[in-house]
Amino acid sequence: MARMFHPDRNRDDIEAAATMFREVTEAYERLIGAKSAGPLGDGEGLAHHTEGEVYTSTRGFPVYIKTIHRRYWTAREGEELRAFCKERDLSPLERFEIRWVNQGGFVIRAHDERVVVLSREGDRLILVPQDEAFSDPGDEKIPRYMFKLLFLEDGKVVISAANHRFLCGERGGRLRANRDSAKAWEMFSWRLAPSESGEEFSWDPLVVNLCAHTKNYIDVNPHEAAVTCKSSHPATAERFVLEAVYGQMFRLRGSDGRLLCVAFDGTLVMADEDSEDFLRAV
Repeated sequence: MARMFHPDRNRDDIEAAATMFREVTEAYERLIGAKSAGPLGDGEGLAHHTEGEVYTSTRGFPVYIKTIHRRYWTAREGEELRAFCKERDLSPLERFEIRWVNQGGFVIRAHDERVVVLSREGDRLILVPQDEAFSDPGDEKIPRYMFKLLFLEDGKVVISAANHRFLCGERGGRLRANRDSAKAWEMFSWRLAPSESGEEFSWDPLVVNLCAHTKNYIDVNPHEAAVTCKSSHPATAERFVLEAVYGQMFRLRGSDGRLLCVAFDGTLVMADEDSEDFLRAV
């Protein structure tokens, strides 16, 4: 239904089509959210998708998070969350899952399934078991396990906690939620950190828009191979599923099942895996 109302297919009344398109996709996202129980879901929703389903939102993705001091968050030392790991020492203990919940709120979970929460006694970040984290939300209007994330350009992110303070990566590895504004030390870098098999992307797909330096988004005509870059809003842009191949290698699959490829002349095209166009484009 979303594709039926896509503005590119209704150029006689683009504004009305865009409104209907957003309503359909937002309704679908609410339906997905209703299928999940608790902040991390109960295995339903996106986790049990059917083949050929078009995804409209991303629920969670695995990442490494680095401070301005070039040290990565780690769950190595007991209860307190620290950032002292160097890049050469990265392991599954430095892999965290950022999971969208609602209205800009995120839950951050370590590889061992402990959840990052704001301590009751101050501004420390601690790791606690899921059951404990979700049964004790705290006294704030925002639960202690909930964080606000503002994703910036160049892989940067700013994080605020339930006390309405920004997280800061201090020298020595301490992480504190005690800053009123976000400047250099409150900036974190992140990058995808899939497991070796990339299996997490098969049960919880990462859905992305692609934006050019012109601030326009890539859109796709299902009847043509070439892609264009004319959409001015994510709601009207093509949504790609990021599929892990191996390591940090990925491929991008469009909503019609075709893959984004680079042709021999350098242009971006969409092609089916089993077609001659795909063999010529790769």
